[in-house]
Amino acid sequence: MKKFWNVIRNGTKEGEIRLYGDIGDPSWWNPNSVGAREFNDELDEIRDVEVLTIRINSSGGEVFAGIAIHNSIKNHGATVKKVYIDGIAASIASIIAMAGTEIIMPVNAWLMIHNPSSGVIGTAEEMRKRADTLDKLRDSLIDTYMERSNLSKEEIIEMLDNETWMNAEDALAKGFITKIDKEEIGGEIENKMEQYPGVSAAIVNKITINDKDSLCGYYVTDGTSNISELEIKS
Repeated sequence: MKKFWNVIRNGTKEGEIRLYGDIGDPSWWNPNSVGAREFNDELDEIRDVEVLTIRINSSGGEVFAGIAIHNSIKNHGATVKKVYIDGIAASIASIIAMAGTEIIMPVNAWLMIHNPSSGVIGTAEEMRKRADTLDKLRDSLIDTYMERSNLSKEEIIEMLDNETWMNAEDALAKGFITKIDKEEIGGEIENKMEQYPGVSAAIVNKITINDKDSLCGYYVTDGTSNISELEIKS
């Protein structure tokens, strides 16, 4: 399996991991994605570095994998944890980005946050339970954004409800990043959403960027239902 992530050791005190692609356990339809276990296997190779750099260009992926990767970065022993949003950090990839002690965006990069959503086939009670789960998941994401940004819970809820896209200046003003990289080293991101007015990325979940990446949201499969496979997308 070809990996989209890469580990680089720069001498003995610096290490770098590049996350370019979807977050989540590999599957038949997306064999090149990476889950928390794969990420931690690679992170183990650079546990002793003092400066850890994470470079992100990801449209998102599996919620719990992204949360676990976020926590793994935060718990790493490096004194400095630099996160670069090279092209896009959307959905759960934006949560991963929040783990840095420094979060840096080029002027042409993008950050996107929105609510989780769900599709479920089952009884009314099962649907109500799924809605409750979505609310709890949203609250956990809000806590992470609040820890980093200078926004209130109400302000973040409004941003999630509106599916908010931020360029570097927006993200800096709201406290989601710490610095703008003026050299414009980020990937070229087309705002394909203009082709789908009024339709969110949660619905249009396969919008190509440069015929390679996508703006699909993040999802969860919990494998607990005997009615159908459940997915949470955002």
